[in-house]
Amino acid sequence: GDTIAKGNITVKSNVAYKEVLNVVSTDSNLIKDASCDFSDAGAVSMEEKTLVVEEFQINQKICITPFITDWLAKEAGVSARKDMPDTFEKFVIQHFAEKIADHVETNIWQGAASTSGQWEGLTSKLAADTDVVDVTGAALTSGNILDQMASVAASIPSQVLYADDMRIYMSNKDFQKFVRSLGGFASVGAAGIDNQGPLFYDGRDLFYDGLKIARTPGLPENTMVAARTSNLFFGTSLLSDLNEIKLIDTRETLGDQNLRFVARFSAGVQTGIGEEIVYRTNAA
Repeated sequence: GDTIAKGNITVKSNVAYKEVLNVVSTDSNLIKDASCDFSDAGAVSMEEKTLVVEEFQINQKICITPFITDWLAKEAGVSARKDMPDTFEKFVIQHFAEKIADHVETNIWQGAASTSGQWEGLTSKLAADTDVVDVTGAALTSGNILDQMASVAASIPSQVLYADDMRIYMSNKDFQKFVRSLGGFASVGAAGIDNQGPLFYDGRDLFYDGLKIARTPGLPENTMVAARTSNLFFGTSLLSDLNEIKLIDTRETLGDQNLRFVARFSAGVQTGIGEEIVYRTNAA
């Protein structure tokens, strides 16, 4: 999924069950005028947050009979589907890998621990964290999104405002509204950037007030998050024996026409310093 693939979250691997995140913060009185004596100044606080991962699985049996014609045509070079993997086994693995990626992306942000196959997502954790900077506003449209983004940017604490890894996260739908607004933004002319209207966008990185925009498919519409990538965490047993993907052909052992796909993985998310994160939702 995009959040992990684009480096918009810190990945903690080899988390077998849980890992304690030590979140350290200091106040503004840390630095004082020099003197000959040791003078303790400022307050350093440490907060522990626990990153917990849960185990998940996919068990799927697929009958290959309906697909035989397509793959025989592919192997003979007469298939119209030139992008089809050259074996059914590769197709199955590719298909389920994409499904897992989509599932992980959505649940990083919107997951509900009470639902089977999901873990508690970041939006749920942000809503429950009283240290997080909460911003509310109207439903987002291409007409108001710039003003709504301004309220998010203005709410970012100054000490992390222009950190190298600060991002404004928004959903696909809200990103589309942002692009559309730039296609007719008054300060650059009614026809938008370079007089191209909404046609200007070609996949380039976009910024607002110098802050990088992270297009985030897993976020729900009308929600924005401003945070450092180093302050959001995804945990997994990625490099351990708890993760596996297997494709088991039972035609040789059971005499049927089936393949079994088995996948096991673990996942979970956590936030770091709450007061350095802005969480924007719709007003009630």
